[in-house]
Amino acid sequence: MGFLGKLCLHPKQVAGVFAFLQPTSAEIEHAQAVVKAFLAAKGGAVQLNGKMIDRPVVLLAQRLLKLVENTPLLAIEK
Repeated sequence: MGFLGKLCLHPKQVAGVFAFLQPTSAEIEHAQAVVKAFLAAKGGAVQLNGKMIDRPVVLLAQRLLKLVENTPLLAIEK
């Protein structure tokens, strides 16, 4: 599931780390599609873009969406 934190030695490093760890819009859209397909299947087997969607994939998608929802946009000076 990856790492949720990084160590910075200097405040100027924060912007780069923050930018690198942000999910892309494509990743967010895919996570939304996974959750939507899973909910539409009502617990049944589901396929999205030719790939089976199982519980671990759904949990990762839900986790990503929760992180995006709960992470405030930070105003970081570059």
